[in-house]
Amino acid sequence: DRDWPESVNRITTFAIASLPLLLLLVVDDFAGVHRFLLVVATTGLILLGVSLFLVAATPGNVYLVLAMAYSVVLFGYSTVRFGLAARASAGMSQRRLQALVIGGSLLALAVASGRLSILIAQQQSEWAGLSRLALFGSAIAYAAGFMPPRSFQTAWQASRLQQFLAESTRAPRGSLGELVTALEDSICPMVPDQSIEIALWDDRAGRLLVRHRADARLHVLDNEPEPVRQAFEAQTASFVHDAERSDPANALRYRTLGVRSIMIAPITVDTRRLGVLVAIGERPRLFAEDELATLELLARQVAILVRDFGLQSELTAFRAHEEATGLKDDFLAAAAHDLKTPLTTLLAQSQLMQRHALRDPDRPTDIEGIERLIRETQRMRRLVNDLLDAARGDQIGFVGERVMTDLHALIVEVIAQVPTGRSICFEGVPVQAPIDPNRMRQVLANLLDNAIKYSPDGGDIDVTLRADAGEAVLSVADHGIGIAADEIPAIFERFRRAAGVRQGSMTGLGLGLYFCKRIVEEHGGRISVESAVGRGSRFEVRLPLVPPADLASGDRPAATPVRDL
Repeated sequence: DRDWPESVNRITTFAIASLPLLLLLVVDDFAGVHRFLLVVATTGLILLGVSLFLVAATPGNVYLVLAMAYSVVLFGYSTVRFGLAARASAGMSQRRLQALVIGGSLLALAVASGRLSILIAQQQSEWAGLSRLALFGSAIAYAAGFMPPRSFQTAWQASRLQQFLAESTRAPRGSLGELVTALEDSICPMVPDQSIEIALWDDRAGRLLVRHRADARLHVLDNEPEPVRQAFEAQTASFVHDAERSDPANALRYRTLGVRSIMIAPITVDTRRLGVLVAIGERPRLFAEDELATLELLARQVAILVRDFGLQSELTAFRAHEEATGLKDDFLAAAAHDLKTPLTTLLAQSQLMQRHALRDPDRPTDIEGIERLIRETQRMRRLVNDLLDAARGDQIGFVGERVMTDLHALIVEVIAQVPTGRSICFEGVPVQAPIDPNRMRQVLANLLDNAIKYSPDGGDIDVTLRADAGEAVLSVADHGIGIAADEIPAIFERFRRAAGVRQGSMTGLGLGLYFCKRIVEEHGGRISVESAVGRGSRFEVRLPLVPPADLASGDRPAATPVRDL
């Protein structure tokens, strides 16, 4: 200003010329600036100061042009670096860096306009007005960047937090590891240029557990560095500006992995410490307090999600226990009923035969009664064998020696032994397959027994056999009560019975289809079902016509080489 003393004008001029270097030092602190550029900028400022204070005359146009060029170039460089950092940032840090970009651009315009107002006397008022306007805008932008109002911070954080909440609702919850990985992937864009790790406390191990991800910097967490342990124990968020100085014991490890800054936010629900959310960077953070505040908000949400997962897991385990208890009760009731029936018959028939023998010792032998005793005893033996198979099948398997067998003849044999007046229609062709004949008889007998049992209103049972694409295809279809679609996936599990069957009067242990599936799969085949409630069911068994490689090679101890029958 021409009305001010010359010394004040020179000090003001030098102070304005110093601003670009100060801004460049800020850029160097968080993003790094080439040492040569820092030396040139510092040297330039010294030369400007020397020429300003040691020259007696008023600075001329050459000085003003050089000072303007110096300021504009450094302001421009710093603004570009802020812009690049803003593109790599997110959330509140991105907004603040964008404000600095605007502030730097306006400040460069203000300096250039101020110099031009001195150099161009004819348009002095216009350039001076533009300079003041740009300087005012720059001050507002820098204030928003370096000292944003709380309302600005809340608004800038809200959108990113809402995005995280939306993504977290879609996170997979098959396991805790899947959930944590999904949350880390969602957090990474919100705290950019940093490596994110959720370390959860393990009561059994007595330490924070971390997973080895692709990012090498995260390996600094393997030994629970001191800053992380302190933040977890104190349950307070912390920012480590220089990891090497803060934790000298691990300085070499930090240097090797390129770790400079660490931000830690505790993951806590009420007073329960669940773990920590850690962000690791290779450079100091310009707006560390903002990013730490964001990290704390995210850690609170992670705590809620991890707690909810734990509660859901406990609920699932409780329901599974309740279901297992229900299955056990159903099984015990069914087993007691199925064992009680032949026992009652055996006792009644034995008592009857005893009375007849006592009254008339010379009476002819009751062949029919003996046959009834044998039949009920065999029924009890089958039930006991089923229970033994269910108990030891997982250890020793079901399938024994496999021989080439005519499935057509085997099916005819089993159908002939079915004690029922129901019409069973069989249509098929001779098909040879390597099977355990006794176990395949069991499969077919179980399927026929189910078809008859669950067709209380009658109807034909259709059995077919064919060869298709190297497989023997056996199907058993009925026109009975059918199976609900939501129960089909569970009917091949041990002790499982459909809801309608459990509530009705049809007996059974819930083992028949489980045996069928295990036996068929141990033959290298597969079993499937198509069913509709009220329309019946169709079970299909597919068996390979040649032994699968893993079975033929003798991987199963119980199996023996195939031989012709």
